[in-house]
Amino acid sequence: RISKVDPDLAKQEGEKAMNDPVGFILTNEDNFNHSLHGSVMPLWQICQSWNDTRMGAGMEEVLLGYNDPRLEKWFQRVPASVKIKKGEVDVEVKLDSLWADHPDKPYKGIASGSYIAAKDDRLNYSKVSTFFQTVNERKLLQAAEVNFALAEAKLRGWTGANATKTVGEYYEDGVRASMAEWNVTGAKADAYIADDTSLPINYVDPVDSQNSYETRQKLTIKWDDAAEPEVKLERIMTQKWIASFTNANEIWSDHRRTGYPKLHYVPKNDSNELWGTIGREDFIKRMPFVLAERQNNAAGLVEATKKLGPGGDKISTRLWIHPEGPNF
Repeated sequence: RISKVDPDLAKQEGEKAMNDPVGFILTNEDNFNHSLHGSVMPLWQICQSWNDTRMGAGMEEVLLGYNDPRLEKWFQRVPASVKIKKGEVDVEVKLDSLWADHPDKPYKGIASGSYIAAKDDRLNYSKVSTFFQTVNERKLLQAAEVNFALAEAKLRGWTGANATKTVGEYYEDGVRASMAEWNVTGAKADAYIADDTSLPINYVDPVDSQNSYETRQKLTIKWDDAAEPEVKLERIMTQKWIASFTNANEIWSDHRRTGYPKLHYVPKNDSNELWGTIGREDFIKRMPFVLAERQNNAAGLVEATKKLGPGGDKISTRLWIHPEGPNF
């Protein structure tokens, strides 16, 4: 978290962990999850019960472009057709136009910050997998995440008795751990890790072309020891982002810190000076304090806002752990 704002302290504390005799969560058997205590996983409830979310366009970019075997584990295919009522008659409407840009892969996502005239226009886009209907745990800290963190630590030159592998080995271990979580092992996992040709795809919104965009992600999957540190970091963060599906807050911090993965910019940018202006080729830096604090804790809000610095309580204000500047 603090590798950019205070690299010396980050290394000092990181190497303490890397030398701790207890060791790390490096296999899925040690994953740190917590029970939902009989509740439905929020992701499934929001998608299925509320009909309020679908596959993201960023996921479409990388999962389809990389031929990622986790795709079918996480999302449902768009149906070939649906029946709608027109008067007293059921009419079959074909949906193949939704994935015409990749006709062999019937999945479609929605770009964050899209122009959307009506929610119904996107209801047939890819829902999350029915697997999430019966999930009884939520992930907090996984072996995949730890392996990717160790890959970055080694890339930064940190050392420790518990971290004896190379950057590339930890990178590949992170990918394998994530794949194994979803029962993707053996030849399939090996082929994915060795893929040095597949690339993320451009996004096409068949309903409103204002939301279509060219992918900013230009890296293949296979590890390259000869690459520059920035390229290595981008590879690590891209795969860490994919593996962090359902744990979005974790990867958001990495994204604000490193700028990776190179996600698409929102098509419809309604930011303004009241809550903070975000450039057309930029991202929000934080969430404003919630309404309950404004209404019930005015004094605390004033003090907390002071600590944010000159930017104030706006979405454009960087947190102190995410300063501008290079990663190395």
